[in-house]
Amino acid sequence: MSTEPLSRREREILDILFRLRGGSAAEVRAEMSEPPSDSAVRTILGLLCDKGHARRRKEGRKYLYAPGTSPGRAKRRALSHLVRTFFGGSKEDAFAYWIDEEAGQLSDEELDRLAERIQQARKSRRQK
Repeated sequence: MSTEPLSRREREILDILFRLRGGSAAEVRAEMSEPPSDSAVRTILGLLCDKGHARRRKEGRKYLYAPGTSPGRAKRRALSHLVRTFFGGSKEDAFAYWIDEEAGQLSDEELDRLAERIQQARKSRRQK
């Protein structure tokens, strides 16, 4: 899988593939905001396949496209990229920034669940 950044259109199409869990070029195009031509969508899908971000299989006369990786792996890669790019690789700084920015938006129950997850992480680390 290529590590080069995706263009805005590539990212949009890949997001749609994850949301739909795959589909034809026409189905992807129907979900796009301000979609380009049919051939442009097919070209971008082909580029995503070439880069390893998507995969295709032929069904009848058309191709069906799907994400080239699991949602979990895609989340880890995207989050890792974000932490490296904006927080110098510091997970603590990224998490602290998010808490500081979102604290007013989180309910007491959400904050309690986050605190519980931190406690669970501590416990599992001690058990190793």
